[in-house]
Amino acid sequence: MNIARYEKRILGWLIDKVLSWLVLAAVIVLCLLYLPEQTSLFFEILLALAISYLFYVVFTTLALWAFNGYTLGMALVGIRTCHPAGERLRFGEALVKSLMTGLFGMCLLNSAYMLFAHTERSAFDRITKTLVVDARH
Repeated sequence: MNIARYEKRILGWLIDKVLSWLVLAAVIVLCLLYLPEQTSLFFEILLALAISYLFYVVFTTLALWAFNGYTLGMALVGIRTCHPAGERLRFGEALVKSLMTGLFGMCLLNSAYMLFAHTERSAFDRITKTLVVDARH
């Protein structure tokens, strides 16, 4: 089992985030069209961000749990999340990982940690005691 390279991890995460950004854009448009005009733009954007984050967490948690450690982005780049012994993720682990990777700021800190610590294992991997491995090897 080879640990997945940093570039593949970032690309897989970006693919998954694009889906939530599309939901974000759709919710903003719906808010602008259907919420009363006196609703503040700040509230509309905050609502759209919350819905987008919730979508990302639900989508990613269910995908990681149901598809043996794969999300759509991870499957496209050929990586998956698993335990060091190769076991499936439990639902709670998938949820914790999704909650953390859904926050953009947390991901920036995590990426910096991986670069400066010269490791292919993120802080999120260490917290959930998992690995992201290259599934094509």
